[in-house]
Amino acid sequence: MDVALVKATKISELIDKLNKRSSDISIKSCLNVCSAYYGVAIDNLQRAIHVFELGTYKDSDEFLATAVEALGDCEDTFSEPQIHRKSPLTATNAYFASMATITEDILSIFMKPKSP
Repeated sequence: MDVALVKATKISELIDKLNKRSSDISIKSCLNVCSAYYGVAIDNLQRAIHVFELGTYKDSDEFLATAVEALGDCEDTFSEPQIHRKSPLTATNAYFASMATITEDILSIFMKPKSP
């Protein structure tokens, strides 16, 4: 999860850079929304790490899932009918999604009941 947190933070920084470079108002609007979603994702990843360290794996999984939802929501903003632009974050979001999926798979191992 630490790696996912670092990646989410870097993506958030990338979003800010893209926003500063863009002159397209629709793209800037989407990037602002994505920035907010990634802010939420970063907060949830920090919470996921914290509760994982406390041994509360189910809660950690829920925070992680909420963080992953944020990147899907980010992508969706670009396909809204009034905007409908190609997202400059598609590949980045896909990479983060695959990383988060692996993290969820590893976390599921901790959530399995231990055999007697």
